[in-house]
Amino acid sequence: MRRIALILTALAFSAAGAAAAAEPAKKFRAWPPQEDTPAGAEMRASLADAGRIAFATNRDKNWEIYSVNADGTDIKNLTNHPGRDAYPRWSADGKKIVFWSDRDGPPMPGPGGVPPLRRGKGMLYIMDADGSNQKRVARGTHGAFSPDGKVLAFRRGSRIWLRGVEAGREVAVSPRSWRNATMPVFSPDARHLLFIINTRHWDVVAVPVDPAAGYVTHPNKHWIVSTRKGCNPEFLPPTADRIIHVVDLARDTESGFVTVPFVSHKKQKAIEIKLGWDAPSWNYFPDPSPDGKHLAYSHGPGYKHPAGGERGWEMTKNMELVVRRFSDGETIWLTKTGKVNRDPDWFDSKLAPRETEAE
Repeated sequence: MRRIALILTALAFSAAGAAAAAEPAKKFRAWPPQEDTPAGAEMRASLADAGRIAFATNRDKNWEIYSVNADGTDIKNLTNHPGRDAYPRWSADGKKIVFWSDRDGPPMPGPGGVPPLRRGKGMLYIMDADGSNQKRVARGTHGAFSPDGKVLAFRRGSRIWLRGVEAGREVAVSPRSWRNATMPVFSPDARHLLFIINTRHWDVVAVPVDPAAGYVTHPNKHWIVSTRKGCNPEFLPPTADRIIHVVDLARDTESGFVTVPFVSHKKQKAIEIKLGWDAPSWNYFPDPSPDGKHLAYSHGPGYKHPAGGERGWEMTKNMELVVRRFSDGETIWLTKTGKVNRDPDWFDSKLAPRETEAE
C-alpha cells in the first residue's frame, strides 16, 4: 500500500508539471544574494530564450514597473513615472500589460512605502509591452486579463469585478459578504476565476465563468480550493489542474508555497514545495514559467517584526527575484539590488496563443 501511495503521489505531481520536485537535494544560502553554482550557470543559459518577466521594484527610490529577460539580462524600466506603479500582469498575447498606479491622486500611505494594494484603491492602467501608450482604464487594484484579452478581473474596495476592456461595462463578481476579496486570476480556459477571500481566514476560492455568454459568473456555484490561509494564487501550467499559493510556515518569520489540486479542499491535500533555503525566509508572489518548468518569486530574509502582526512583504526592505527549476530545485538570482523586487509575471512569446486568419 505504501508503494501504491508513493506512485499515486508521483503521478499527481507529474500531471501538474510545475510541481514535480517537492524536496531539492541541495541547500542554498538564504541571504545575501549568491553567485551562480555551475548548475545554476547552466540553468541561466537555458533561460536565455525563455521570455520576459514583468515586475515591480523600488530600486529607483520610487515604485516602477520593469521587465527583464528570464535569464536576468536586458532589464528595462517601463513606466518611468513619479507616481507609484505595481502589480503588472501581461495579456495572453504579450502585447499589453495591466498595472496599478496612484499617479492620478495624492500618494497613498503604505507600510514601509509599499503600495497599499490590499485596500482596493488606486487606478488600473494598460500599456504596451514596451511601456508606451499608458492609459487609465478603471479604478481598482490587482488587474488580470482574461485569456482572450477582452475582459479585466480586478479588485475594487473589497470585491472582485469584471470590466470589458473596450466597452467598459462592469459587473461585480464577489458578494459583499465575501470580505476582502482580492488577487483574481483567470484559468487558462477562462472558465474559472480564482481569488482569495477573508470570510473565515484567507481562503482560495474558484468561481465558474461562462466566456461564451459574455463572461457571466456564477458565484453561487463557487467552491473553496484551499483553506491554508493563502495569498497570490496562480494556476500551474501546462495542465492547470493544480494551483500554487503562498502560506505562512512560521508566524511572522517565514513563508513559502504549497500546491493543491484544482478541486474542493475537502478532496485534496496541500503539498509544500521545499525551496531549499538554509535559513528562515520570506517567499512571496510565485509565478510559474509558461512551460511549467520553472518558478519565479520574491525572496527575502526572514525575521520577526518587533511590533508583531506585520507581514514580510510589507515590511522587509530587501526582496530579490529568484527563479527555481522544478525538476531539481536549482535556483538563480535575477536581481541583486538590496531593494524590493516583487510581483513577477512571466510571458513567453513561443508559448503564447496564436492569432488565426479569421482574427
